[in-house]
Amino acid sequence: MSFSPRDIATRVIAMDLASRDEYIRLACGDDRELKQAVDQLLALQDSATIAQTSSKARTGLPVRPIRSADLCAGSVVDDFRIIKGLGRGA
Repeated sequence: MSFSPRDIATRVIAMDLASRDEYIRLACGDDRELKQAVDQLLALQDSATIAQTSSKARTGLPVRPIRSADLCAGSVVDDFRIIKGLGRGA
């Protein structure tokens, strides 16, 4: 049975690193291109996850959802102070 890079990445994303590496090794076999494609997808996912995690979440401090009212001039969101609005959607 052959898997696409996306199939493999989707299956391993929630695994611990040791289990993830073992699954990828078994699923990819000797196919270096497949393993490279899986590694690239996982790197993109890891980057996206890091980018979506606020600095407060990384330090264990409570995080609350951001509302549009939070984005007015003078308000603070995470480590950033809003100076002025640049525009608004339709």
